[in-house]
Amino acid sequence: LDGTPVKTLEGHTGPVYGVAYAPNGATLVSASFDKTLRLWTADGEPLKTLEGHTDGINAVTYSPAGGAIVSASADMTLRVWISDGTPLKTLEGHEDGVYTVAYSPDGATIASGSNDWTLRLWRA
Repeated sequence: LDGTPVKTLEGHTGPVYGVAYAPNGATLVSASFDKTLRLWTADGEPLKTLEGHTDGINAVTYSPAGGAIVSASADMTLRVWISDGTPLKTLEGHEDGVYTVAYSPDGATIASGSNDWTLRLWRA
């Protein structure tokens, strides 16, 4: 590790709060307070912009198998996307912004943490 930057990815119009590589390393996704997710190739080329949240996005993760992406937003929701960017489902239940999200290693559960002082577990 020499710390040399390889490439700068630009496109968001607000702060970037989350980034995750797909398990196979072929793509990555970034989450921004501009209310969008962006899919990129591993080389940093833009693939697609994902829209659906109504407030800034604080965190993002891929499922362990790589077939899904989950984003956590200040709009109090989590959104599940197919890894190609197709919207799949919105998870509602938090009473304040959602700031963190993670999949269980087996991919069966999604955990989210919110400013409502709760951690929620969701069946994936």
